[in-house]
Amino acid sequence: MLVSWLSNKINLFYAFLGNSNAQLVSVGEYYYFSMENRTHPEKAVYWFRIAANNSSKAQIYMAIMYLRGYGVEEDAEESFNWYKKAAELGDPNGQHSLGWCYQQGYGVEKNYKDAIYWWEKSAKENIPESQYGLGLAYANGEGVKKDLDKAKKFLKLSIENGCEHAKDDLFDLNGE
Repeated sequence: MLVSWLSNKINLFYAFLGNSNAQLVSVGEYYYFSMENRTHPEKAVYWFRIAANNSSKAQIYMAIMYLRGYGVEEDAEESFNWYKKAAELGDPNGQHSLGWCYQQGYGVEKNYKDAIYWWEKSAKENIPESQYGLGLAYANGEGVKKDLDKAKKFLKLSIENGCEHAKDDLFDLNGE
């Protein structure tokens, strides 16, 4: 406990000195994860916003803050914009989340083709939720031509990478 507290104080000190974005993100995480009692969400936003200039991880945290309304007013478009920045920096989690925004129409007009585009990028980086999304898209013909073989392929990849709930969908596609 003391070591964790001391580590956070050291990171805070280095962050004030303008040290690396990783330390800025670390300070933001300190406030974000201490939010169980919701006492400092605005401090988390402050540090994430500073780090977000060059950190896709901080951009994703900013998207989450806007998604949930932590420390900022809930704002779907702003959340979408932060996910887009992370995705464009090549962050596979940002790419997956951006695909989700397009699929759900969250902060942007619903667009399955754009969802597929971003999920394909993150699926190549073994993001199981993107592989799962692609599996369902191919199974249902949403944004792509319906293709049960591709659906099964992506659902199997998703399962191999830890997406347990894909098992039921694969089971249903196999007619078992």
